[in-house]
Amino acid sequence: MKQFPLEIDIKGRYLIFQSAQLQKQGIIIAFTTRIWLQDGGPTYCNFGFYGKGGGEVHRKELCELLGLPPRKLTTAYQTHSDNVAVVGARDAGRGGLDPDTRIPDTDALVTSLAGVPLMVFTADCVPVLLFDEDKGVVGAIHAGWKGLLGRTIENTLETMHREYDAPLGEVKAVLGPSIGPCCYHVGSELANRLPDT
Repeated sequence: MKQFPLEIDIKGRYLIFQSAQLQKQGIIIAFTTRIWLQDGGPTYCNFGFYGKGGGEVHRKELCELLGLPPRKLTTAYQTHSDNVAVVGARDAGRGGLDPDTRIPDTDALVTSLAGVPLMVFTADCVPVLLFDEDKGVVGAIHAGWKGLLGRTIENTLETMHREYDAPLGEVKAVLGPSIGPCCYHVGSELANRLPDT
């Protein structure tokens, strides 16, 4: 199995995880942390729509640091669903800078448009990136346990195959940082609901 290791990187004032290997292939991924480097020492920042303010400024600045157009940044109103949205030209930029325009009730985004960054927001859940470089298609998934039970990842793969003819066996995945057993215990009542494979 081919692996795409993530390295800690600093972009501007942000501490992120990136894959230099994928970047050489033209695939830019960035898993952010909440660390914001300041002259007086590190502090917290927010990329989302709730809690500490400044999310829009941070999203815009991060896009610029990654060489991506902020006005094309696309996000969804995540509801722990199994819904997948195909991001076409008319959807590019929804929710990136204006939260009221987020794609509703969606936890996975798929596109083949170059220069259209997709962003999902996670805290405890797993951020998952799917891609097929030959077909030029990517998927970004907010994968919590409800989404996993609802087959969000499988739905995203099927969407990539159906809409872009991406062969299922050729799609690659990168898992981002998420909560672990040190901080979150999964009880048997939930574990028994999840498939073994």
